Amino acid sequence: MKYNIHFNDLSIGDFKSLDNSQASFVRKAFLKLEQKGMMVGKHLSGDLSGCKKLKSKKTGLRIIFKLHPKDSHTILIIAIGKREDKEIYNVAARRLK
Repeated sequence: MKYNIHFNDLSIGDFKSLDNSQASFVRKAFLKLEQKGMMVGKHLSGDLSGCKKLKSKKTGLRIIFKLHPKDSHTILIIAIGKREDKEIYNVAARRLK
């Protein structure tokens, strides 16, 4: 089964602000998400319960995502960014509220 990837206005901005090496990691991650959906990534907790993350040790990036509540074939991209001081997790939590 193939999954759809959906951005919100803010997460598309996150993607557009990446440099080439970061964007390359994200594109590869999206291919995994399209193929395997919620079977990839690590579960998050707290304010981000129900979300998962994919991370790149090389770039320091995190992709925060979750399954669309009304469409089980769509992955919502919540936020893309670096972990620095857990800021990306705070950003993602704010975007979910």
